[in-house]
Amino acid sequence: MEIFLEKIGQENPELRNKVESMLRDHGQLADFLLTPALGERVPNPHSLENLAGTSIGPYQLIRVIGEGGVGIVYLATQTKPLKRQVALKILKAGTNSAEVLSRFEAERHTLALMNHPGIAKVLDAGTTGQGSPFIVMEYVAGHPVTQFCNMNKLAVRRRLELLIKICRAIEHAHQKGVIHRDLKPSNILVGLEDDEPVPKVIDFGVAKAMAPFDGAPLQLTLHLPIIGTPAYMSPEQATEGRRDVDTRSDIFSMGVILFELLTGKTPVEAILKDGEGTSKAFDLLHNGKFLRPSSYFERLSCEEARKTSKERSCSAKRLHAEIHGDLDWVVMTCLDRDRSRRYGNTTDLARDLQRHLEGSPILARPPSWKYRAGRFISKNRVAVCLSSLVIAALLSTTIVSYHSGVQARQARETEKKLRLQAEQDRSLADSKSREARIHQYVANINLAHQAIADGHLSKARQLLRQWIPEYSPTDDIRSFEWWYLMEKCAEDEHISLPLFDSSVDSLSFSPNDDLLAIATREQVSLWSREKGQIISTFPYDGRSVEFSGDGSKLLINGRQGVVVIDLNSKSLLWKQKGYRQQAAFAPDRPVLATSDANGTYLWSTDSWEKLESFPIAVDSLLFSPMPNVLAIQNRDGISILRLGEKTAPIQLEDSSRSSPFRPVFRFSPDGRFLILAKNEDSAQDRYTLAIYDVKTGQKNGLLSPDLPSSGHSGVISGMDVSQGSKQLVTGSWDHSIRIWDFQQGKLVRRLLGHRSEVWSVALSPAGKYVASGSKDGEVRIWPSEIKAQSSTIDGPWEPLDFSKNGTQFTAYHSEGKLTNFELATGSPLDGSTVEDLPSRGRRGIPVDQKDARRIEIREDGMINVIDITDQATATLSTGLRTIDNVQLSLDGRWLTAINVREGLRCWDLNSPENLVVIRNKGITATYSRDSSTLVVTDRDGQISAYEMITGRRTSHFQMVGFPPGSRITLSPDGTLLALTRGYQDYENVISLIDLESGIELGNLKGHKQGIWHLAFSPDGRTLASSGSGGVIRLWNIATKTELLTIDQRGSVISTL
Repeated sequence: MEIFLEKIGQENPELRNKVESMLRDHGQLADFLLTPALGERVPNPHSLENLAGTSIGPYQLIRVIGEGGVGIVYLATQTKPLKRQVALKILKAGTNSAEVLSRFEAERHTLALMNHPGIAKVLDAGTTGQGSPFIVMEYVAGHPVTQFCNMNKLAVRRRLELLIKICRAIEHAHQKGVIHRDLKPSNILVGLEDDEPVPKVIDFGVAKAMAPFDGAPLQLTLHLPIIGTPAYMSPEQATEGRRDVDTRSDIFSMGVILFELLTGKTPVEAILKDGEGTSKAFDLLHNGKFLRPSSYFERLSCEEARKTSKERSCSAKRLHAEIHGDLDWVVMTCLDRDRSRRYGNTTDLARDLQRHLEGSPILARPPSWKYRAGRFISKNRVAVCLSSLVIAALLSTTIVSYHSGVQARQARETEKKLRLQAEQDRSLADSKSREARIHQYVANINLAHQAIADGHLSKARQLLRQWIPEYSPTDDIRSFEWWYLMEKCAEDEHISLPLFDSSVDSLSFSPNDDLLAIATREQVSLWSREKGQIISTFPYDGRSVEFSGDGSKLLINGRQGVVVIDLNSKSLLWKQKGYRQQAAFAPDRPVLATSDANGTYLWSTDSWEKLESFPIAVDSLLFSPMPNVLAIQNRDGISILRLGEKTAPIQLEDSSRSSPFRPVFRFSPDGRFLILAKNEDSAQDRYTLAIYDVKTGQKNGLLSPDLPSSGHSGVISGMDVSQGSKQLVTGSWDHSIRIWDFQQGKLVRRLLGHRSEVWSVALSPAGKYVASGSKDGEVRIWPSEIKAQSSTIDGPWEPLDFSKNGTQFTAYHSEGKLTNFELATGSPLDGSTVEDLPSRGRRGIPVDQKDARRIEIREDGMINVIDITDQATATLSTGLRTIDNVQLSLDGRWLTAINVREGLRCWDLNSPENLVVIRNKGITATYSRDSSTLVVTDRDGQISAYEMITGRRTSHFQMVGFPPGSRITLSPDGTLLALTRGYQDYENVISLIDLESGIELGNLKGHKQGIWHLAFSPDGRTLASSGSGGVIRLWNIATKTELLTIDQRGSVISTL
């Protein structure tokens, strides 16, 4: 037969197809003649082909919408009990044999089992008046799945999502014990519900039951030679007489449908040429090898590939990339000839498709690390966590359907994990947030410290006030450094005047120090120091103001010209109009000098007659304290003009340099020198003061040349001198005022507090007061002298202990005396000094102010515990030949004596017997702040921690070594150890060690010279370290970074 078919196929392919169709029909009805004439046939074989337009019960048949081998499907309208469209399937005429009826009845029972939105529902069943059975089903107004996808040009992702829904419907049938056996696009219709595609599986006419129904053991399977559609059937289904077909046959059909959804062809069509018959298809199913979808796509012509990809809304290159890889593996797993290697069920297939859509590794593909890594990297990081939770939830849901008892336990475990994860995430987020906040705090501390160094106290206060907690004290991350800097922000003693509306351009004190003239762009005001208020205002633009030598007149220079006010009558005394007028009073006689574009003139302030004129136009002029000497400034520079002499003006060296700033200069108190602000010669943002010899015009040097850091860091905008105090005051844009000792050439004092640039300064004639005006209209009056106040105790003192209330402390002098000091004043307390103490050397003389006792070491290895109040003495026998050092806990209870060769002993001083609680070979010891823990180190680098109450060793670990000169301290909570590595550590590193584990947590680097002492702040957040060079560094423990450096300008700071 096969040879015959091959032969006619070569001559007439169409004839061969018809013959094969007849052979299939013959095979399906092969038992027709063997079926008994009576008993298994049902009478009344009436014709049903033309029933459209008729009614069967409440169903009006409209038209034929489908036809199979034994039945016809009509679109019908149900009229009662409700009106709706249904699909009515009825047997064809002449096919109502017992076998066919059994098959028809099987389909009805099969559909009745289903209750899934993806499977067409059975609504009714019965027989016609002629005795022909019919089934009424849900009407699906849709298209075959492949046709629907192509019509709507669905992308690959949407097609896969649709196939997943179909898998779930088929899985429902499998769970009900039914195998479809004829899955193909025409049996999967897709319609739209709420604009969403919804697939429906139909036609269970050849379905097979895996188990009998409840009730009568109805046999669904008709043992015909071959059942199904060749292009979509599995190899085992295509084997004649094979009865062990299971759910994996439907998996094969799903793979064929997926192949077609991806490429537009079935696997059989992808290999066989048009016209090749069914026998070729069966042969391919049993013996052939299918192409991968991507391999078939690569064989398409450009036009075919473009058409196929267009139907999937993408380019050919993109479509090949989407198919190649995971989808190849999924399809080929479904199409495996060995059904044991296919997916076990459609749920597994749906999961793999879902994994592919989520970017997760699929199960069908070999789990190589490269593949899994690639899939993981391609995913969004946040989606990894979420998809894991979704997959876990899906797995849990699937398991729950079979094992309800396990579900509760797994749900509780999942809930617990999620809660723990959420807590961990929240804790991590809080930790990250706090870490970022601490880093910002450290940065602000650095900026505030720099702002204070630059004199910007308002900026420093603004930076520091950000960290004052608004609500809960638990949010407070401030430590010692914050309070230290906040104290540094305290302004010097001053009086602030009411704020003016514009910048203060000039200030001048009256000769008797009582009045201060304040010049702004809107007015000139007189402030009385005695009355503490403004007593007069004059409506003139004041670019500069100056009192006459006798204090009776006030000179105002501004846009209106030169104005002289009589202060006794508060009236206008003299005025000269003109733009860019300059004027100055002579200090020793009633003379006024003015200058305009035509020259310079001298006027009598008694008669206001012109006394003399010079054909020199100047921009600034200033009388010297020496008689008849005038300093003038113009484009040629600054020159010294001697009135009454016919000598040429003496020009100052280097004064002709052009500068964008207004020249600021003053004569020295004795008039021999002129001080000039060198704003145009600033180097490294330091602005200097040059000193010139008035006689020669030569520059004698700079004021304070050896201390460039004492200079201003901004433009010097104002300057004044005092005849009485021989002092010089300068103001600058760096917000600061500086008072200089002109004779000694050094900085006396720096005044800080202005929130804006200082534009003008004035020094009272007696030198007692300094006035300063700023760009923002603020005027401050400062006392020039500092009140007696000391924060330094001179001499070789070493602090030992604070009193209980923190207002006093005890210090030891190297000459052998012990004294208590007031913390606020630094003054010694009367009667607190103990004289003639032995020299300390390396040994300690601890003092416990809280319990009023001190410790004294004897040369014979004994220790005296002396009551400070009555000098009562108790002696401890240490068992050591000598004692090199002693340590007293902060609560005064525990005492440690150390001999670097014999080890140490520790006593409880509150015990009547003074029992030895700890013995160790250590050479150093340090207590925690709460005195509950003692840390001991030895020469070999072994570190041990002890619990003082029990004497139990709580921690022990080995360090590299503990060479001479090493320093060690313990955090207040006793968990963190800070230590140095002695004199041999050339990097001068501070190591932070976890006391419990001995793990090194980090290093602090910054000291250039040896480190002498370490101390934690009471809250443990800050570590202070001191060393050679007089430098104290503060470190933030959380970030392990330096907060700020305190330069004490000493040789060594040995104790903190």
